[in-house]
Amino acid sequence: MCGKAMQSHVNLEKSLKKLWMLSPPVFMMAHCRGMKDSVKMSEAIKVMAENAWKMHKRETYCIIVSALVKKSDESWHLPHGSYHNPSSTKLYHIGLQKNFTQYCDRFHHCATDWELNTALLSLVADVEPAKPEFRVFHAANWPDDNAPDKHRYRGSLVVGKEHALVDGLELYPANNEMLPNLSKPLDITQHQKLHTEMLLAHTNWWRSTRKALYDPRPFSVGKKDKHPVRLTAMDWRPSKIMHADNKHPSSQPVIEQQKLLDLLRGLQQSDFRQQYPAHSGSWSVNILRPGRYQIKASLLPTNIDDRWKKLAALRGGRAFIRIGQNLVQLQLVKGATSVTVQADADAGITDLECWFTGQLAVERELGAFFVEIQRIGDKKFNLKAKPE
Repeated sequence: MCGKAMQSHVNLEKSLKKLWMLSPPVFMMAHCRGMKDSVKMSEAIKVMAENAWKMHKRETYCIIVSALVKKSDESWHLPHGSYHNPSSTKLYHIGLQKNFTQYCDRFHHCATDWELNTALLSLVADVEPAKPEFRVFHAANWPDDNAPDKHRYRGSLVVGKEHALVDGLELYPANNEMLPNLSKPLDITQHQKLHTEMLLAHTNWWRSTRKALYDPRPFSVGKKDKHPVRLTAMDWRPSKIMHADNKHPSSQPVIEQQKLLDLLRGLQQSDFRQQYPAHSGSWSVNILRPGRYQIKASLLPTNIDDRWKKLAALRGGRAFIRIGQNLVQLQLVKGATSVTVQADADAGITDLECWFTGQLAVERELGAFFVEIQRIGDKKFNLKAKPE
């Protein structure tokens, strides 16, 4: 769930921007691939911090240098792949000791990249995080068309009190990486009290985490006019398209750029189009103000270089834009690289989905991998649609 329920990179950036506004203290941070790199990086940042501290006369500077810990050979053979990224965090402090104690002690116990993120967020919220008795992780590698509750335990890892519970059923000693030592399985009947405590920790964690799965945080749009919000297939939720057999298209998010390019190159081949299944997803959006919204859908970003436009070209067919209960459809012009529609929308949280037919065989749907939505004015009663 860590990978799906949290956007660590985005949260870290937001946290650091807000932390920079705090005085005291002021933080600087760096990520490294390994401990050797972190030593070099930290020494360079120390010099920068000392100069900045003297120049800006801040009361405190704290440097956080985090580095991924090299995983043991055993960690590559875990039953469900990687649960988390073990990391080590170094702290360097310049300035008032009281600020270091008040703000920075929480980082000493960050043993994974997720905990570092949590510690940063706790500073923004001005909340002192309690060190958890048990840490819960989930590989979250279930098929995209499966209900998450079906995989509540499968793929889970609970670590605490020097033990690790895998899939809710298998107990092992925990190693220094907060991972199970698979070579030393324990008889769970001899540790029933601990097993019960770990299951309870997992239950409480799942209860809070599943909210993000079934009620994802929507993308806010419409705060300002002509201020586009860009959505990508990285954040696809399950498709709302229903086929005659009561099945939905695959909604597997498209995360890696190379896989997207390979897919688009494949679409140039007839055999590939014949075999590729229906593939589309939706986004949860929060319409902040009622009004007229413009939605642009495409297979690649509209500002791409000319060399990529051949891959972005649509093959004709039809385009469908659904926002809430409103569905707009229009005929595509062969060779168009995007389609733009305008539609009225009420304020509130709703679903947005854009897809094309005619790109795959047998009228299978292919979702728009890139969508821009923006408020352009007050409501109107007529609908306009145009291919580009």
